[in-house]
Amino acid sequence: KGMGIVEGDKRYASTVEDNLVAASVYDQKGVHFLSTCVQRIHWIEKFREVFDKTTQRKRMGKFLRLAINDDYNLNMNNVDIADQLRGSYRPDRWMRKQKWWWSMFFWGHGTLLVNAFIAYKRFMENKGLKPM
Repeated sequence: KGMGIVEGDKRYASTVEDNLVAASVYDQKGVHFLSTCVQRIHWIEKFREVFDKTTQRKRMGKFLRLAINDDYNLNMNNVDIADQLRGSYRPDRWMRKQKWWWSMFFWGHGTLLVNAFIAYKRFMENKGLKPM
């Protein structure tokens, strides 16, 4: 069990019990992880180009991220991106109280369209062309 505060408002709490790791990070909003794939929780340093208001130029800024968060972002394989796209362009918002099978049909239809869009984007990028 651990609790830590790093770099201003970056707080985290974690616990490791029998191959189950739970971690919660608060930066601008809460991010929570529950995993059986992580052995330990540790911070890694990342770098990003940021705009400096004092010099009016971009510079490299250093920030900390939990390794579990970085592993998730690098290995999610478009799962969350597909969920976000399907949630943004939901055609079934107006039919919450309709027949139960309508929502299943529109969920499958939305999933089909989002997966087709992701496949199209990858195909175009592999050919060196800009997708629409």
